[in-house]
Amino acid sequence: MMKYITMLTIALALSITACGGGGGSDDAVVRVCASNTIIGTYNTNGVAQDISVDGNLAVVAEGNIGVAVFDVTNRNSPILLADVDANGEVLSARLHNNNIYAYVLNNLDSKTYLVIVDISNILSPIIKASIPLSIQIESVNTIKTQWIEFDNNYIHVLTYEPANVVKYNIYDITDTSNPISTGSLTVNGLCGGVAKLYSVKVKNDVAYIGSYKGLHMVNVSDRSNPVLISEVLFAGCYENNIDISGDILYAAGGSYLKSYNIADPNSVYSLDDLSESNKFRVVSEIKGTAYGLGDNGEISIIDVSNPSAIRDTNDDIFVYESKMIIDDEIYLYVADSAGLKIVDTCK
Repeated sequence: MMKYITMLTIALALSITACGGGGGSDDAVVRVCASNTIIGTYNTNGVAQDISVDGNLAVVAEGNIGVAVFDVTNRNSPILLADVDANGEVLSARLHNNNIYAYVLNNLDSKTYLVIVDISNILSPIIKASIPLSIQIESVNTIKTQWIEFDNNYIHVLTYEPANVVKYNIYDITDTSNPISTGSLTVNGLCGGVAKLYSVKVKNDVAYIGSYKGLHMVNVSDRSNPVLISEVLFAGCYENNIDISGDILYAAGGSYLKSYNIADPNSVYSLDDLSESNKFRVVSEIKGTAYGLGDNGEISIIDVSNPSAIRDTNDDIFVYESKMIIDDEIYLYVADSAGLKIVDTCK
């Protein structure tokens, strides 16, 4: 035992990890990590609704409190930098290039807005724009979904209008103080008498949209004229939150996790389907492992190293009631009812 402890001490001193890691300029300082273990937590002032990360900053939507901004340079010890007021109840927040993109319910006029907040100076955040939405993303209960995607000087936004009309919208944000609507497309997300959109990802000038009805592939090479090029429609009504890795798309539909080949977006086809009750509300894939967010505070760890034979490892990470998971290709960030949690996946 003493020999083991001595060897472990030497290994730690040399910054050696059994998980591997490093690469490029980071080879001199290799992380020591515990795979799929919660390593950092922060109990937020409000109930966490959503989580986003960009580099060493993370933001958590906390309803009427606003948006909590964290320095996560040290993932073991996230530091709260500020609670940012976004002029209403923040139901979802995304972070991109030192700007927060928040979906906000204004309690004064009961209308919803896409609010852009510049936090390049965290001590003096500036609201750059507030886009009125007579539309909703879907409903308060599903704001955990991936309703916005960033694409150079564009944002791609999913919205819901009266009379069950759901739309995919593109805005030019070259000037964040003056976002310009460039194009939109009504999407066939109607199922069971209700229309819903859940998530959007953009890859190689194609937008992949997950709806209540299925998957929709949209050519956006001309940002002013998005064109539907193919669909995968289901027989039932499912949530379809998506993530993309290379030529593979993963769709979480509540009680299933599906994998698709999207090498040709004009002809998307199914690879495999893993069905388990209420385990897949959101999916986040990191280098051959998918994390499925379930209803009961569990994050399931799924082996997707072979997308044609996806497999539940039967290992779970247990958190409180969770709203959202998102990753940065190494760490998994969780927004649950207690606040922020960071999982080291050691990939």
